[in-house]
Amino acid sequence: MDAQQLPFLAEYSKSNRASCRLCKQKIDKDVLRLAAMVQSPMYDGKVAQWYHEDCFFKKQRPTTEGDVANFEALRYEDQKKIRDAIALFAKGVVPAAGKGKGKKRSAAEAQSLKDFGVEYAASGRAMCRGCELKILKDEMRIKKVVYDTEVGMKYGGQPLWHHAECFAKLRSDLGYFEKAESLPGYRSMKPEDQSTLKKLLPAIKAENVPSKKVKEEVKDEVDKAAEAVEE
Repeated sequence: MDAQQLPFLAEYSKSNRASCRLCKQKIDKDVLRLAAMVQSPMYDGKVAQWYHEDCFFKKQRPTTEGDVANFEALRYEDQKKIRDAIALFAKGVVPAAGKGKGKKRSAAEAQSLKDFGVEYAASGRAMCRGCELKILKDEMRIKKVVYDTEVGMKYGGQPLWHHAECFAKLRSDLGYFEKAESLPGYRSMKPEDQSTLKKLLPAIKAENVPSKKVKEEVKDEVDKAAEAVEE
């Protein structure tokens, strides 16, 4: 894909004029910055929404380094930071390591957990992304925030809603392997709904979590031919 068409961009800032889309603070000159490339409201083209490196993954989720324009021009240590972050978010939400009260999540794992949540529907407008039927007002619903849609990239995430039963059927694809009690919003549910959630969403043991490989950039015929020559 043409670099200009890629959804993300990474570079070392040329000045200190740009502000971070998340924290609103200036991005210093010569530091690594990352952008989501979104459709401009003013013309037929895309504009960069810049973030500090530390802020970027709180609002954006590239699925592969191949989605990041200029990636190969970055220093090795910066490439590694981005690769590691992509791999960490790709694995989804798994049961926290440790035993009892000693269980702790890393900052990135805690951030991943915020991509999920349970609540009662405020209206009957939302459609379940599982069965594609409307979720009735006051019915229990579970969200998964996605970042690869046009809305998700522009606004730093788009919540997609599911009936609880539909979410349970799709949990592996959605990347939720934790127990129901860890869902943000769980404590606000009625006791009977908490019981339902516990039955639908037991924790999946680490050894039973399907491995999810980070997508690699697709190689074109020129790349393959070059590798064949090198061999």
